[in-house]
Amino acid sequence: MFLIPLKPSVISMVRLRVDIPEALDHKFRKKIANLFGFKRGAIRDAVVEALKKWISENNEPWVSVTDAVSFDVDPTVSIPFVSEMAHIFRTQDLVISLKTEIHLANLVTSAFPSCTSEDGEITATISVDEIEEFFNKIDPIISIDTMDSLLLEFEDGSFIVSGGQGCFYLETKPLSNEQKQEIINSVLTIHGKEEFAEQIVKNLPTHFNLLIYAPESKPMIVNTRRA
Repeated sequence: MFLIPLKPSVISMVRLRVDIPEALDHKFRKKIANLFGFKRGAIRDAVVEALKKWISENNEPWVSVTDAVSFDVDPTVSIPFVSEMAHIFRTQDLVISLKTEIHLANLVTSAFPSCTSEDGEITATISVDEIEEFFNKIDPIISIDTMDSLLLEFEDGSFIVSGGQGCFYLETKPLSNEQKQEIINSVLTIHGKEEFAEQIVKNLPTHFNLLIYAPESKPMIVNTRRA
């Protein structure tokens, strides 16, 4: 793989076949279903992400966006990120569902009567303009990046799931080029890289991975078109 700042490159795909323990396969598929749902290509995408993270180890990218549906963002901007996504999808209200320890869920519902809770699962319906306020208010009890699971459902049926630590996945109908460009522009802006947004958005390929390896690094776009 060749990473060229701001210039797309083509990556050849290969087929990899391995034998793994059945128990590990079951756990892996369950994790994929929880994070990615049952969409076509979910196993492939999960394997690719797992391999990239294993190889990179301590050199893991600071920010990664794959085709504008899979996101690894700086955990410190998780709240602005979900707020930006809700605005991009032009939703007025959204349903937030999160899971945590039962005693923490009880603390949240005690402090915020508008939330409901059952066995550690909290549900709240809020307006798009209340997103940052909601997460900032519950942050002293439970942080957005320490929740066992997080689901944000938009009015058009799209939703975002998170496994914490700035990792998000978007499930939606095929995105238009304009939506992808808007998402990339927002991701770059909230990470302080807005100066590169115009050039990257202008040359954005259909299949891509946006990478920023460190806060001081320039963004890179890799063309991941399947051969």
